[in-house]
Amino acid sequence: MLQRKSILLLALLAFALLVGASAVSIIVNVKPTACSLCHRTEVDTWKTSTHKGVSCRNCHQRSDALGFVNGQLNLIRMSAAKLAGEERPPRARVASGQCLSCHSAIKGRVVDRNGIRMEHASVIKKTECADCHNEVVHGQAVPLPKRATMDKCTACHKGKGDELLDCQMCHSKRKERLPTSRVGFWATLHGKSWEKTHGMGNLDSCSACHSKAKCSKCHLQMPHPEGWPSDHGTVAKGDRESCAKCHKKESFCSSCHGIAMPHLDGFLKSHSTTVKKSGVQTCYKCHLKEDCSRCHERHAHPGGVVPMKQSLNP
Repeated sequence: MLQRKSILLLALLAFALLVGASAVSIIVNVKPTACSLCHRTEVDTWKTSTHKGVSCRNCHQRSDALGFVNGQLNLIRMSAAKLAGEERPPRARVASGQCLSCHSAIKGRVVDRNGIRMEHASVIKKTECADCHNEVVHGQAVPLPKRATMDKCTACHKGKGDELLDCQMCHSKRKERLPTSRVGFWATLHGKSWEKTHGMGNLDSCSACHSKAKCSKCHLQMPHPEGWPSDHGTVAKGDRESCAKCHKKESFCSSCHGIAMPHLDGFLKSHSTTVKKSGVQTCYKCHLKEDCSRCHERHAHPGGVVPMKQSLNP
């Protein structure tokens, strides 16, 4: 009987603590400035942002009952982590539904700002608002900024075939030095060192503004077509200099081939030495075993022999 009373007392105490913690978390949740106990920098940037009149929970907590309960549990978890001395970088996900609860009108109109014309209705269906606008409230306090840069647009909006996109469709006014021109991959690919860096991005998105003819002035077919690893040897033998424009180090070829490529003149006569040195498996990276037997059997038997595959299946 005494043991049962002890268990009941502990259960009631635990319940009281849970209720008390929930009450505290609700109070904290009502006042955004209380968040500064752990997130001082984030709150300071919020105070100077366009969303300074919006409470933290309006963005970081869903408005339904489940969202409220989940928000309270998160506050309890964060409070316990703070008391335990845990130091973790802040992470938060703001769902598009939270943004659209105030900005739903944006789905029905075209926004034209800073010379950029943008229609959001179709974009919202494929991506989250925060994928382009996660700095709106907390600015430099965001550990991984995500901005609406051109390379994100061209990942989906590309020309068809050799047809290029109309710049005026998105760029209502031509303005130099826009903030987005100095950030993201676009700035890297088009900066002062563009000749060295322009191949670092998604080459498929280049076709939005640049025709294949523009690339072919310096390159072979770009991006390389399907099956290129199997076909590139013929091209490399005929125009090695074109390959060297991007693949400047011979080690690029040897990292796959295992030997100097393409084969030098007279390689056929001396290839047995290379085979002994590098191993026959190096040859099999490009050649089939039948390629070897096709020549070696004829060499050993000038009168000719039945091909290997047929001889194995009489």
